[in-house]
Amino acid sequence: MCADGAPLDIAFHGYRSSGLTDFCGGAQISRELGHNLLLVDQRAHGKSQGRTITFGIKERFDVLSWVEYARQRFGPDTKILLYGISMGASTVLMASELPLPENVKGIVADCPYSSPTKIIRSVGRKMRIPASVATVFSWVGAKVYGGFDIGKRKSKPIV
Repeated sequence: MCADGAPLDIAFHGYRSSGLTDFCGGAQISRELGHNLLLVDQRAHGKSQGRTITFGIKERFDVLSWVEYARQRFGPDTKILLYGISMGASTVLMASELPLPENVKGIVADCPYSSPTKIIRSVGRKMRIPASVATVFSWVGAKVYGGFDIGKRKSKPIV
């Protein structure tokens, strides 16, 4: 921790990664700026709960939970910056559509994808799976195993 009352960077890592891996350089930048840093293990990663990665669809609501935790822990006036890499970047951008408190002052999104469906199609092509097949299998898997719709961006929080 840099200092009480210092701005807080809340960092969200990429797919199948961790905060320590993705933010080893960013942590140094936060420290040099005099910001405190909270590294988050996203849903179904590291020590976080959950078994299904939802490519930001459910994780965006977790961003709200982390912001609320930070407000309680560091004070409601602490300036907060949301920072994400890859899937974390898409997650914080999706969270920007939600009612974030006024002390969230900005979002840094490094290498986000435009939608879960588009990234699944891209990965499918790289694996030499036709995009339509990858999308259908992902959609069915998401519905059956994760209880969510990869094509639905607007929804109520699901825990």
